[in-house]
Amino acid sequence: MNREMLEAAKAFLAELQSRGVREGRGDLDDHNRGDRLWLSVWGYDDECGTCACIAGWLTTAPVLRACGLRRVKDVSDDVCLSNAYAPAFAGAEGYSAMAEFFGISLQQSEHLFSSSNPSSFRHALMRFDQVLTGNDDWDDFMATRRRQKRE
Repeated sequence: MNREMLEAAKAFLAELQSRGVREGRGDLDDHNRGDRLWLSVWGYDDECGTCACIAGWLTTAPVLRACGLRRVKDVSDDVCLSNAYAPAFAGAEGYSAMAEFFGISLQQSEHLFSSSNPSSFRHALMRFDQVLTGNDDWDDFMATRRRQKRE
């Protein structure tokens, strides 16, 4: 596990949140407004700004880009937008690229970056905390967090 890169990713997401990047899935017309954490696609670029999921936004982080994280045109059959992109690293794309870059399992990568998982910045940051603690059981992780808050 590359803790340094995971911490850098978490810090970048917190910075996006503080800059006012909006959360939410939106609809297909929302990409024209840009600046949205849109969890249903890897990434979408146009002249109005960036609309991306967590992995897509991380491909724009200078510290992560300096270490080789990129995005490439996603030509997979399941992409409904012509300008969609996927994260890429060391010849891998998508979840595999994120797993390779962060030194985590494919299962952990899907846990962090799947559009069906994190639904907000807060939720995404908690998932990063979970991976950093090494606890693969979400329910146990949340129970531990609640217990620690009460203490």
